[in-house]
Amino acid sequence: MRTVFFSALAAVSSAALVQVHEPSFIPTGWTKTNDEAPSSSMFRVNVGVKRGNMDGVRKVLKAVSNPLGEGYLQYPTFDQIGELSRPKPEHSRAVKKWLSESGITSFKTHTHGDYVHF
Repeated sequence: MRTVFFSALAAVSSAALVQVHEPSFIPTGWTKTNDEAPSSSMFRVNVGVKRGNMDGVRKVLKAVSNPLGEGYLQYPTFDQIGELSRPKPEHSRAVKKWLSESGITSFKTHTHGDYVHF
């Protein structure tokens, strides 16, 4: 039987700018619990960081989609969109601080800063 654990994340979710989202559904064969995960369990966690400048991203997407516009079919690269939508530094700092204060000191940040993995 598989179990979804929320207590560990929920217990440390009181930091400013941090919000824990429960999954929208529990897969068949899984059971929701508030028990702690066994200390021998290992699993990868991805923490999303709110992206910035989504209005700018929408503007670029509209420009490349408008057949009458100068930017039509001039698609941005993965890196260009990543830089355009990079999270605000204070959001990234808040997540990293929250993780460090929760005892998680080994984590990696995605290239564009929108996810932290541990």
